[in-house]
Amino acid sequence: MFHTYKFIAKMNSKPQKTPKELLQRLESPHGRAYVPIICVPGLDENCTKTDCRMYHAKQPWFWQYRKDPKHWGNLSIRQIKAIETAYRDVTLDEVEISSSGGLGNGTFKVSFTKMKMYNTDGTKTHDIRRLSTRSSVESKTDRATTFLWFLNYGESEQWEVIDDYSLVELKYLPSPSTFITFQHNDSTFQLSLYKMEAKNQDTGEKVRVRRRPEGISRKRNRTPQHKEQQVARKKNNPMFTQISSLDTNNYKELLQLTDLHSEEELQVKMRLLSTFPQARDVKVFKVQNQELFRSFNTKMTELQKRTQQKPWVHRLFHCPIPDQVETICRENFSPNLQMTNITQTCGKGTYFFISAGIADRYCSDDEEGVRVLMMADVFLGDVTKGDWSLAGPPKKPFKGVVYSPCVADLMRSRKGDKNMDILRNDVQNEPEEDDEGCILLQEKSVKVTGQNSGEVFDTVVDDIKCPETFVKYSKRDFYPRYIITYSKKL
Repeated sequence: MFHTYKFIAKMNSKPQKTPKELLQRLESPHGRAYVPIICVPGLDENCTKTDCRMYHAKQPWFWQYRKDPKHWGNLSIRQIKAIETAYRDVTLDEVEISSSGGLGNGTFKVSFTKMKMYNTDGTKTHDIRRLSTRSSVESKTDRATTFLWFLNYGESEQWEVIDDYSLVELKYLPSPSTFITFQHNDSTFQLSLYKMEAKNQDTGEKVRVRRRPEGISRKRNRTPQHKEQQVARKKNNPMFTQISSLDTNNYKELLQLTDLHSEEELQVKMRLLSTFPQARDVKVFKVQNQELFRSFNTKMTELQKRTQQKPWVHRLFHCPIPDQVETICRENFSPNLQMTNITQTCGKGTYFFISAGIADRYCSDDEEGVRVLMMADVFLGDVTKGDWSLAGPPKKPFKGVVYSPCVADLMRSRKGDKNMDILRNDVQNEPEEDDEGCILLQEKSVKVTGQNSGEVFDTVVDDIKCPETFVKYSKRDFYPRYIITYSKKL
């Protein structure tokens, strides 16, 4: 214990470095980046942490080489600028730089595919790495780095930006050594991050893939004509035309989430594709009906006051009749507005599903091959098993136990449990994303409130142990959040 106090006293006795001193230290030839990310406050010399473990630089990118197995060294400003300029040109896979000082005199080649630098006679080889601010898909600061994903057919110099490059980036960050599935130009590709090569699942053709920071590239195929073609495809989509024509009066509004940097759009697409990877050409529209949301939010606030607990709101899928989507946006979900081919084994209510794959079973293509699903915020409350004869929620028992959702261990959702769901706690002015968990049902004792309290269950399900289908009867218990249009891979 004495040694611990002595160590703390010694640390406290050291003169604290100012942010400017830290910047100078980390910009020196012997600077280290304990966390290989550039500190955003440090860019403006405003970092207040005396022990900041991120890298402090004067620009949101930096290049280093490995001096030895444990240490990285800084390249010169001239070398860094030469490498960065070449790296932002997606057509280049290597660049030559002149060297002096610690690297020795001569010329080095920098390989972006191998992330190595080596001199012309091959006697010296060093690993290299690029430091940057956090990716724009995980950071909302204006200094975040936007990474683009490109693919290239054959040996041509024409590199195309992948349609859903932000979705690829979002999948890449947690697992940079696995496989990623993405859509581009109406085709599905499987990307090997180890080889940086993608295979067209329809034709078997293999294409090269590169990840580069956003910058001006003379060869990049991202012309205004490309954007016009995308807009034209949206306008020609009958579902897009139908949805865009919704009445926006009386506080009712529908927004299409078209910004590929939108974290909200990516979260919805990830939720869809995680349970239904066959979906392609996915578009997301956000419903904004203040009247319906106010009713839903008021109900959740009332529940919180009565139970002294925040009600858990789950985000579930619903399959509407396509030509009734406008009515749902105005008036909310209803049993007579959902697909008529749903087998009502749990009762005659409004059906929601934990999986997009289950909901898709009841969908059908329009004449253009487009399908539509909706995603809703749903309060589950006390749950019981449903029955085909139920025209409304059954009454709770006089005594015994009932089931209600509980928040499960987050780590279980990382182990492939297919019955996972995103839990939401949306008792606020506007819903926001919250932690992930799964829908598990736990027992709780019923309060004896009289011979017949008249209380009814909030939700009925297909299976108490592993629910996949949820049936609701009260319109105040759910809110239409998103409309999702997509086509299905054959």
